[in-house]
Amino acid sequence: MRPKVLISVLLFGCIAAAVAFFLWSPNRNQVASPVEPVSPSEQLVEASSNNSELAMKSETSAQSKEVAATNQEATVADEDDPMNMTPEAKQKAYVAARVEELEAMGSADDLDSLNTLLSELGNRDPEIRKAALDAVVQFDSLDAIPKLEDAELQVDDPHEKAAIADAIAFLQLPPMKASRAAAQSAPASH
Repeated sequence: MRPKVLISVLLFGCIAAAVAFFLWSPNRNQVASPVEPVSPSEQLVEASSNNSELAMKSETSAQSKEVAATNQEATVADEDDPMNMTPEAKQKAYVAARVEELEAMGSADDLDSLNTLLSELGNRDPEIRKAALDAVVQFDSLDAIPKLEDAELQVDDPHEKAAIADAIAFLQLPPMKASRAAAQSAPASH
C-alpha cells in the first residue's frame, strides 16, 4: 500500500476510535435505577458535562470531515503524478503523447519529420504505427514510398498490410487524381 494512503487510513481509524470512545458511555450497561431527586447544583454539573461532550463530538466530526477532504484531494493529486501511475497508465499516456506528436509532424514540411514518421512504422505499439502511417499519408511525399514498401513486407497483420498498401497507392496518385479521389470518397451533400 502507498505510504500516503496507509497514513491516511490510520489517521482516519484513530479519529473514528476517538469518536467511538467519546460516544461510549459506561452508564449504558448498568440497570436503570429509580429516579432520585437531583439538586439544582447537580443539574448544572450534568448540563456542563453534556455540553462539553457535545463540543468534543462536534470537533471530532469536523476533524473527520477535514481528513476525508484531504484524503480525496491527495487521491486526485496522486492520479496525476507520474510517479504514482501504474505501468499501464504510463504506457497509455506515452502513446497518447506520441500520437499527438506524430500528427503534428504530418503537417510539417521537412525531411527530418518524414524520417521520424517512417521510423515509427516499425514501433511495437499498433496505435503509434497507425498514427505514423496516417501522418505519412498526410505528409504526401513520394519519398516515403520505398520505406512504406519495406514496412509492408515486415508487417504480419493483414489489416496493417492493406492500410500500408492503400497509403502507397494514395501517394502514387498524381495530384489531380488525388483531389478527385478524395472528393469521390467524401459523402455527397445534397
